[in-house]
Amino acid sequence: MKVTVNWKKDYVFEASDEKGFKCTFDHPEQESPEGMNPLVALLMGLGGCMGLKAMIILKKMKQDVEDLSFEISVEQEEEEPKAFSKIELTCTIKGNNLAPNKVDYAFNLAKEKYCPAIAILKNGTPIECKCLSLIHISEPTRPLYISYA
Repeated sequence: MKVTVNWKKDYVFEASDEKGFKCTFDHPEQESPEGMNPLVALLMGLGGCMGLKAMIILKKMKQDVEDLSFEISVEQEEEEPKAFSKIELTCTIKGNNLAPNKVDYAFNLAKEKYCPAIAILKNGTPIECKCLSLIHISEPTRPLYISYA
């Protein structure tokens, strides 16, 4: 899996995946933002991941789901980097003859075993950052590459 994020202007970035799907991000405090807050996108991904994994399990259990939605709220730390200190997912599910024990089982299994987004957030997956700087110098005219790890 790979995504590319490119700066467009000001604080606007455009992300795209290998299939060509795109998303635009902007600073959340802009007067007229041109994209979504990247942290909101992270939460949307979390909800989408949980929903997909739970639906796979519910379908295998032959549960007749008519509607499924998540409301996700967070608490953030006051100090930078203002990380999430708490994430709360509230699920609403509607369907015909849903078995409460199967619904609970499906969501617990999705959360504990199958949702990689939850595993990443819960386990603190290591993130390696590299920066390749292309600096143009008038003399000599060759570019200088700098790697930060």
